[in-house]
Amino acid sequence: KGIMKNFNKLIVLAVLLFTTSFFAQTSPKYYVVLVKAKWCSTCIKNEDRVVSELLSKVDSNSMTVLTNDITNKETKAASAEILKANGLEFVKLRSSGILFFVDARTKKIVESIPISKTTEELTKTLERVSSL
Repeated sequence: KGIMKNFNKLIVLAVLLFTTSFFAQTSPKYYVVLVKAKWCSTCIKNEDRVVSELLSKVDSNSMTVLTNDITNKETKAASAEILKANGLEFVKLRSSGILFFVDARTKKIVESIPISKTTEELTKTLERVSSL
């Protein structure tokens, strides 16, 4: 059951990544980067909610959703490739359980928020960044 739940999370995140990265009609204005790890208690408690209630609803024309999985060497390496492909290899995205909003042009973090915050707080942050 646990393996299936993790597999389902990976599928949702993969769909988000590929949908926003490959089918976006315009360049994103911001990247939304979820930094997570399997050993992170905040991630374990909140990741499903954040993905289903927030990240799945991100406007892919203005924001690209990425994941930086820092669980182990393999996930770090895979995430590093995705970050590099999006020009984010030098952005400090290392704290787990955090959503980072990165300006796509400047590659600077404009906002960050722990995923332990309420969906309402996360949505307000997303909307605030969207309006910048």
